[in-house]
Amino acid sequence: MHRTALPFPPFPFLIAFAVALVLAGCGDNVPDRAEYALVFEENFDGAALDATKWTAAVGEGQRADAVGVRGGALLLRPSATADGAPAAVVHSAGKFAFRYGRVEVGARLPLGAGSTAYARLSPAADAYGPWPLSGEIGVVESFVDASGAIGAIGESAVRGITRYGLPTPPSHGAAAAYEVAAADAALVEYAVEWQPGELRFFVDGDHVQTQTAGEWFTYYPAAADGTHDPLGAYRRARFGAPFDQPFHVVLGVDVQAGATPPAAMEVDYVRVYECAGNVTRCGSRDSAVTAPADNAGGP
Repeated sequence: MHRTALPFPPFPFLIAFAVALVLAGCGDNVPDRAEYALVFEENFDGAALDATKWTAAVGEGQRADAVGVRGGALLLRPSATADGAPAAVVHSAGKFAFRYGRVEVGARLPLGAGSTAYARLSPAADAYGPWPLSGEIGVVESFVDASGAIGAIGESAVRGITRYGLPTPPSHGAAAAYEVAAADAALVEYAVEWQPGELRFFVDGDHVQTQTAGEWFTYYPAAADGTHDPLGAYRRARFGAPFDQPFHVVLGVDVQAGATPPAAMEVDYVRVYECAGNVTRCGSRDSAVTAPADNAGGP
């Protein structure tokens, strides 16, 4: 599968020894599952959405089958909305959340004009205040503007993204856009490895983006003890915030007002692993992948 990561340069040439390791299945970008313990798995094998894991949130006026399970996949099929509000969403809020580990989502993303399909991690509690103060991690987002362009730099892209920062517009964020051939036709695995102070993004096992706490931040109103207080004075949160709290999983498709509804988003599986040992030592990384600056490609 062809993909081009932007703005990162191509991976450096591997010497013969490294090539041998890759051929042996031990390449730098292949996570060692022995480091992780599986804590959440959903393969959508049932006849309906598993209510012990997920809650469906369907926008007003949506079709009755906007959220459904069929053939071993979650199908999100929104119809048009008059106000551009979220259309077809499922989330694990109140049922499953985690802090640090690896999340994998196998999905086919619709690329219809005026729609956004996504797999995100959202805060289980607004520890630093309302969006975007408590953060958001876009494991993957597809967005195609009204012209129908695919893969352009900016909002017309498949990208991994974070959102954080100030309580007033514009919100801050960082992202890298990458071309994924046939993202709407083929099953692609999008993953994030999350550890204190670092987020690493993967597409089909390739490490395509790294973000570090040196780039992200949040300012929030706080009480004297540092907890969120809407009436408190604003302060900068500690290093690593807001991505130092538990987050839950969100899968969805939004449609812009007046846009033609896209094809269904299909999600084959969601898996979450937590580090079985030191949370700073799990996972894999390619040292050639560097961190984008604050507001690079975001929010």
